[in-house]
Amino acid sequence: MVSEPKGDTYEEYDGYTQVQALGDVFGPGDRIYRRLGTSVPRPPPPTVLAGKARLKVTPRVAPLELRLIKIERALVYPRQLIVNLRTGKPIFDSLRKPPPLGSLRDAPAPIEVDREHRVLRERIDRLVKARKPKRLANAFHAAGKHMGYGHVLLESMSRLWGFEEVSPFVECIIAPETTTGFARPLLAPFGATIRNTEILGDQPFHCDNLIVPSQAFLLNTTIAAEVWPIYERIRGFYAPNPRTGRRLYVSRRFAEQRRMLGEDEIEAVFSSRGFEVIHPERMTVEAQVALFASAEWVAGPVGSGLYNAVFSNPGVRMIVLGSGNFHSRIESLISRGVAVHYIFGSPSTQDRREAMTMDWRMDPQIVRRAIASLDFG
Repeated sequence: MVSEPKGDTYEEYDGYTQVQALGDVFGPGDRIYRRLGTSVPRPPPPTVLAGKARLKVTPRVAPLELRLIKIERALVYPRQLIVNLRTGKPIFDSLRKPPPLGSLRDAPAPIEVDREHRVLRERIDRLVKARKPKRLANAFHAAGKHMGYGHVLLESMSRLWGFEEVSPFVECIIAPETTTGFARPLLAPFGATIRNTEILGDQPFHCDNLIVPSQAFLLNTTIAAEVWPIYERIRGFYAPNPRTGRRLYVSRRFAEQRRMLGEDEIEAVFSSRGFEVIHPERMTVEAQVALFASAEWVAGPVGSGLYNAVFSNPGVRMIVLGSGNFHSRIESLISRGVAVHYIFGSPSTQDRREAMTMDWRMDPQIVRRAIASLDFG
């Protein structure tokens, strides 16, 4: 008898068999592997070359627990909703940024967790009555809550930290649905093909055995060193012998939102300093990886295109242009010990949520003066 999913509590892995080695998760029943991720050094404080940040720019890097869960009989729905059919509960790692395991038992949930919990609870009742799940055998969950390129690159792909050890038991990889199909090329270095990959779109999955790794990268929050072998594997697959010394300006001129108005003038400023102007929206994943693998400097407006710097050599230097009311701390998290340079322009709104999508302006002369003091070699 299968329990109907309930949304009132989370499955916090009570009653799971705790194992000491990743390869032991494939045994009878529900199992869990837990350990503390390898800490990375605290990023150096960023340098603000011009303008003023209205938001915090220095991330707080805290230790991150890594978990690898094996569930016997699980339902997998879009947007990171995973239900253990033994208990009928959504698992703890259905949360995008889960707090420390066990912290929700005896204390009120943080506001953002409580809000996400309510949304999950509402979705369960609706989803359970939706399409009949497709049956899968031994699956590895490599999807996430959001389908944008930056979210897939940093959140979904960071789940692969334990894939090598469990891959002999995995028959299919559950990949995120994306607008342009970029998930498969990112997963290809790990053996993903059309035949062994299931795209998590509207079709839910009923898995006989499901491996769910926790994220080794929490956006704007913290990162474990286990992410770097993931990106190095992708880099080595697409750019085994990259040239070095390139300077890239990552334009958002053809992005769907948060464009920089008059960005052609900003592009001209960076071109005059030896930067190649690239437009990631018009490039394949393979081409993006190869370009960033050869980069010594990366510059551009805040956005997911800059996050391709994870494929660059340690020591790559970054110049981030932001509106002041919207920027991220992701660049510092992926900088690997090198201070990030920020240039802030004029926000188009004082509302941060609106600033996430609204177009904005940057004065070319401010940019020209700001980068004049930098040594590009």
